[in-house]
Amino acid sequence: MYVGAPGAWFPYRHQGRADVVSVYTVFDCLLASGVEPNAGEGVFACRWVDPAAVPATTLPQVRQLCRSLADGE
Repeated sequence: MYVGAPGAWFPYRHQGRADVVSVYTVFDCLLASGVEPNAGEGVFACRWVDPAAVPATTLPQVRQLCRSLADGE
């Protein structure tokens, strides 16, 4: 697996917990194998999606980042 430099970051204020903000950092990566769910981390399913058509339940910040990447920004 290759992990490059950070390419973007965004804050997320948690719903129901106004005092909690997470900062997500996005890295340029290449996978050595396929993706698998990890129930231990609360990930029960995963799939690849077109960055221009992410699911509606995706965080708005992630949707915006995917749109930017799809547009080549």
